[in-house]
Amino acid sequence: EAFRVLRPHGVLIFKWNETQIPVRQILELTDEKPAIWQRTGKADKTHWVIFVKGGAV
Repeated sequence: EAFRVLRPHGVLIFKWNETQIPVRQILELTDEKPAIWQRTGKADKTHWVIFVKGGAV
């Protein structure tokens, strides 16, 4: 839904913690590719993923 309402070349900043659901399962739901992907947290389970609709930066 987020990509549907995002304007062309719009930026989506997505934060996900994979304690229960791996981030890969979430990313499989879209054809958009991350422009930037950073893992943080004690066990690297928090992911900050930045998308640019229509292509990477």
